[in-house]
Amino acid sequence: MHSNHFVKRGEEDGLDFACILGFLARNAAVMCPKSQPGINGAIPMVSGTMILHTKTGLFLFRVKKDNDGYSASPDVKLFATMDPRSFGFEDLDVPVIRVVFSLGGRRPALRVVPQWSEPGGFTSYDIWASGLSEQVFRACKDNAYVWQGLLAASYGWKDLYTEEESLKRELQMQTTPMAGKDDACWQWIGPGWKDLF
Repeated sequence: MHSNHFVKRGEEDGLDFACILGFLARNAAVMCPKSQPGINGAIPMVSGTMILHTKTGLFLFRVKKDNDGYSASPDVKLFATMDPRSFGFEDLDVPVIRVVFSLGGRRPALRVVPQWSEPGGFTSYDIWASGLSEQVFRACKDNAYVWQGLLAASYGWKDLYTEEESLKRELQMQTTPMAGKDDACWQWIGPGWKDLF
């Protein structure tokens, strides 16, 4: 397993063996579109030096940055939504590795979920990683506060709007159309935009 960059896909469907060959040729990992159900990305893997259907697998990942009640205990329902067949990867000959990164987890944990395979389906190895700490990620060892700061920055997208005066704040929000539910983020479409729904 190796990649040196991510390529963001625009389409949800078609992440099949032929598509993965292209990613392998570019030495790229897959960043899924925001609308992709179940996963945020995939990294292709090959056993050996020949790219064969029987030796090519997937490392699927999903990132949960918030603390939506996720803890050190794995939520197996999240793994169930990470079914590679649902986005076009059929006839898997090798196991799939699926990882859920629960970055906002308060208690650090790295758990392996018992292996399962379904008849006529695929075999998966599921891993649950909770928290941003050196117990889970070696990179966090010396500068855990930096990683926590990066995670915290992703929560406060509204902190971009620094102006306290109402009109100036609205102008700031208009520079990020559709970013939120505030009327100012939708001003570009006109005052009756809510009536459209």
